[in-house]
Amino acid sequence: MFGCAAAILAAGCLRPGGVPEVPVRVLRVPAGGAVPDALVDAGVIHAVYVRANDVWHVASPDAGRSWTPPVRVNADPGSVDEPGMFRGPSLCLGPAGRLHAVWYPLRRDRPASEWGIRYAHLDLAAATPDPSGSGTRPSGRTWSRPLALSRDPADGSSVAASEEGAVAVGWVDEDGLRIARSTDGGDSFAPPESVPGADPVRSCVSRGRFLPGGEFLLLYRDRRDSARRESVMAWGRGMTVSDRATLSGRPWPEDACPTTGGWLSVVPGPSSAPAAVAAWETGEEISWAGLDARGRLTGAGEVRTHAVGGRWPVVVANASGHVCVSWKESATIQWQVFNWAGAPLGPVRSQASLSPHAHSAVVLPDGSFLLVDAG
Repeated sequence: MFGCAAAILAAGCLRPGGVPEVPVRVLRVPAGGAVPDALVDAGVIHAVYVRANDVWHVASPDAGRSWTPPVRVNADPGSVDEPGMFRGPSLCLGPAGRLHAVWYPLRRDRPASEWGIRYAHLDLAAATPDPSGSGTRPSGRTWSRPLALSRDPADGSSVAASEEGAVAVGWVDEDGLRIARSTDGGDSFAPPESVPGADPVRSCVSRGRFLPGGEFLLLYRDRRDSARRESVMAWGRGMTVSDRATLSGRPWPEDACPTTGGWLSVVPGPSSAPAAVAAWETGEEISWAGLDARGRLTGAGEVRTHAVGGRWPVVVANASGHVCVSWKESATIQWQVFNWAGAPLGPVRSQASLSPHAHSAVVLPDGSFLLVDAG
């Protein structure tokens, strides 16, 4: 194993009335790692991040006490741009234990033909015992040879996989909001398409997720009428139609093109819960909301946090109806837990970070929250 997974902080204080807060911990990826994305599969935490000019994958089968040795995801060493702001790799899990990752390898000192969105996968099902005795590891832990999904400058890429094996990669470029689809689990992709009805801000993140019912949601910032409101495009099962839902209650009429983050994650649990939860920036304000299967606001609607100077919001929810919203304020990671009614279950809490840039979050099997930050 790769040694200690670094600082983990548990928030176990009591809120008014003596009821314990939902635990929130902060976990750092290995030293030098930045802008991570993470997920949990059968209790194992998987993370991808950028260090120097490469994307790396690590796993922790012991709830974050240690990481496996990092494995490079990009086949061509040194081919990835330095991370910053929200710009890092995106990770998701498909059926049969297949990890999917995308990243944007822009290096202005390399030929333009090497720019554009890259995709690779790793089959976790081909696992062998780890010689260290600390669980299992994928056989060879070798990622597939990356596929080039585009050749043009792009931004805000993300990847999602359905329970049926479909894979969708979204991003923003000069042609608008773009999506590339695979129907064979990522072995091949159709040519990318422009999403009709979307007019995205070119320097903002997108984030896509498949819902258990087969619907697909893609979060982005729309610039129509210069309002620059956070929005969601929604496809029905089989990705046959699309609708656009506006999330931001307040416009952001910037003359310049704001570079902002946003987050979208699926909510586990009963069908009565919101299908997904989203978080976004408006100026230095952080908001979150539950969404239905069409990407529309539901429950409490838009809930504004007490963020001051907030950037790069992240939101996840557990099956018990607790919502953890986190963000960065300079090099400090902050978070607060809410219920679905929008009421806070405790005060804003914080911890010093090693980076002012974006982080990630996951829900652990016991319903607690883990914020995955730079190392």
